[in-house]
Amino acid sequence: MNHKRAVSAEQLLGALKKLGYVELSRNGTHALLQHDEEPIHRLTVPAQGQWQAAALDALAAEIAYRRSIALETLQYLL
Repeated sequence: MNHKRAVSAEQLLGALKKLGYVELSRNGTHALLQHDEEPIHRLTVPAQGQWQAAALDALAAEIAYRRSIALETLQYLL
C-alpha cells in the first residue's frame, strides 16, 4: 500500500471501527479489537502514538486479506 506519512493511533482506531471492528478492551497502551463477521478477526494494536508507514502497510495487508477488501479501501479510510 505504501503509506507516505505516519498516522496517529486514534486515526487508525477510527478507521478500523469504520470497517466494523469493535473495541473489546483497552489495557494500558494497547486496544483489543474484533470484527464479528465470519471469519472473526481479532487485532491488538497500540492505542497511543504514531503508526509509521511500514507498520501500517503490514497491518493493512493483514486486514485486507482477512476481510477480503482492497488495500485501496484501507488507504482511503486513513
